[in-house]
Amino acid sequence: MSKTAFLVAALVLQTSYASAEQHYVVEPVTEKVVVNGSDTYESKLNSTQDVLLTAKRYLVTNESLTSVQYSCEDQDADGSKGNWNNFYSVPASQKADALAASIKGVGVKTAARLVPYFSEGKPRSWSAFSALIFKAEKELARKGVDSGWASQVVYRYKEDNIRDLGYLGDNCTSTVKVYSYNNRELVGEKTALVKVKVQNFSLLPGETETLAVTYNGKTVTAQSSRNYNIINNFVTYSDFGYRYDAAAVAFFTSVKRLQVNPSNEVQATRSTLNRSGRLTLVHPRYKDMLRNPEFRNRCHLVATVSLFGETGTFWNSKERALTAPQDVTLNLAAGYTVINLSTNGLTKNDDASVKYTLQYAPGCPFFTGRATLEAVIEE
Repeated sequence: MSKTAFLVAALVLQTSYASAEQHYVVEPVTEKVVVNGSDTYESKLNSTQDVLLTAKRYLVTNESLTSVQYSCEDQDADGSKGNWNNFYSVPASQKADALAASIKGVGVKTAARLVPYFSEGKPRSWSAFSALIFKAEKELARKGVDSGWASQVVYRYKEDNIRDLGYLGDNCTSTVKVYSYNNRELVGEKTALVKVKVQNFSLLPGETETLAVTYNGKTVTAQSSRNYNIINNFVTYSDFGYRYDAAAVAFFTSVKRLQVNPSNEVQATRSTLNRSGRLTLVHPRYKDMLRNPEFRNRCHLVATVSLFGETGTFWNSKERALTAPQDVTLNLAAGYTVINLSTNGLTKNDDASVKYTLQYAPGCPFFTGRATLEAVIEE
């Protein structure tokens, strides 16, 4: 190390905090509740579900720390000259102790969680080592481990760690730099008991609405999807949860069923047409939809059907309408509908074919546009 770098390093050994500020924060917590029409087949879904929300309370310390920045922090030094206390050769049961002894500022408890990160290989530069430390801190914080230790390792004890781990080269220059970081310490939890009340929902099999309640340590809020219902959300507070920091009722009330574009909601089996004009349309999936009373009472599906005769070859065919379009209300409860079409004018040389469209009768609050029926009509 150069004389200048040595003097700077000696100065920084007298580490000082430029500032330290503390405050408490509570991380909001959200719980989702999925209301599924396939589970109940009820038209107006009404239910109550208890949800316990636990928000974590942290003491956050904002600190500024004076340390050294070296010109060689990005250089490949592979740590081969460092003292890793045989971390890469000792048995698995001893690796946590070896890592704690090697890296100042980690401690045995945190070192045990760091073992998998360093087992994949030794970082080859101080910058790579620092990045790995901060990555581990971020991932471990999601699992409830207090943060702040990474900044101790990388900044406060930098002089010891960069030298002891073998990342400080012989020709490094250095400058003094002030680093800022946050230390988060879990100091408690705040809990809220929320009764989620679903009211007046209208769903068909396969349809879902997603509800969510959030607690921020002070208040409870409610949010909801708007897939098939216009939903009114509001929250009231109560004392039924006296054992908790808060107790509330989150109301989710559908004020109107939304009309949506129908997809291939009816997957029919093969429908048939015989020479006498007897047409059978098969639509078994509608029977499930009828479990919703609102759909059963207000949604009627009408098929407009015409019979055609066709003579000639594929390249030279002639088609003529044998019947005027005929509207037939499908028998949804039976799962199939029989339609008798007039075959007057149909000769034995004709191929009979059917053209039809489906639509919901006016007043159905579930769908807009035309329905579809996945069916092949055969003679």
